[in-house]
Amino acid sequence: MGWLNGLFGTRTAAPTDGGEVDDLPGLLVDPADETAVTAALDALVDETMTDYLRLTLAPGELRPWSSKVGGRPYVQGGGYYPRGKGAFAGEPLHLLAQLNFAELPALPGLPRTGLLQFFVAADERRRHVYGADPADPTAPDGFRVVYHPRVIEDESLLARVVPDPQAEPFLPVAGGCGLTGQIASQPMSSSDHRFEERLTALVRTALGTDEVPDWVRSAAAQRFGNPSGHQVGGYPGLSSAPDPRHQFPRHTTLLFQLASDSAADVEIVWGDLGVGAFFVAPDRLAACDFSDVLYTWG
Repeated sequence: MGWLNGLFGTRTAAPTDGGEVDDLPGLLVDPADETAVTAALDALVDETMTDYLRLTLAPGELRPWSSKVGGRPYVQGGGYYPRGKGAFAGEPLHLLAQLNFAELPALPGLPRTGLLQFFVAADERRRHVYGADPADPTAPDGFRVVYHPRVIEDESLLARVVPDPQAEPFLPVAGGCGLTGQIASQPMSSSDHRFEERLTALVRTALGTDEVPDWVRSAAAQRFGNPSGHQVGGYPGLSSAPDPRHQFPRHTTLLFQLASDSAADVEIVWGDLGVGAFFVAPDRLAACDFSDVLYTWG
C-alpha cells in the first residue's frame, strides 16, 4: 500500500439506523497513479523552490530605525510623514512595520541598506478595511510604502511621532515588537494564483486528465501548504482572500507579508487570523521605487 492509501486508509461510517457502525472501503489509489503523481509533485517542489527572508518577532529594546512591527515609526526631522488620500484625506497613517535592510540577512533582489516602511489607515469601519481597497488594491489612499535610502541613527535629528493608542482597535497591530530575519526556502504555496494552473498541468501529464481528483488535491495541499509566517520574498499565504495578482500581473514579487501572531509586546490580528501582503513589480523593486505597490489581506 502506497503513502496515499496509507494516508486515507479506510473510513468508518456513522450508523444511520441505530445499528452497528459499518467499515466501508476507503479511498484506494491505483499504485501506478500514485507513483506518477508523487514523482510529479516532487518535480514541482524542485521547480518552484525559492529563497526568501523569514522574519521572526523579537521582543526587546527598539530604536526608531529598528526592524519592527508597530511602535514608534522612523521619521526624519522635518521630513515626510504619510497621510491618507480619498476617503482618508488628511488623516495620518499608522506604522504597520518597517525593515532596516542593514540589520537583516542579504537576499538577492532586495536593497542591502535603507529602511522600508509600511503604513496603513486605522479606521476599520470604512469600505477600505485596514486601508486596503478590494476594488483596486494598488490604490494608495489608505496605505503607503516609504523607503529611506539613508538611515539617520541619531534620535536628536528625528521627529518624535508617538503611536496613537486610540487607533489600535482599528489596526491589525497593537503594541510593538522587533523583527529578526534568516534566509530560508519554500516551494510555491497553494494560495499562489499560479498554483491551480500548475497542478492541472501536473495531473494532465501524470494521469492524462484535466480533472484534478480529490486525492491529488489533498496530497498537493500537504506538500505545498499555505505559509502563514512573516516574510519578504517567496510565496504568499493568503488564507481567506484570493491572490489578486491574476488581475495585476506586473506585481509579481512578494515584498512583505505580515501574519497574525503575538508576542509579549505585540498582538497582530488580520480579520479571521489571516495575513497582510504587499506585492511589487520586479523592475520597481530593482529601482527602489515603491510608489506602485499592491496591498491586500485575508
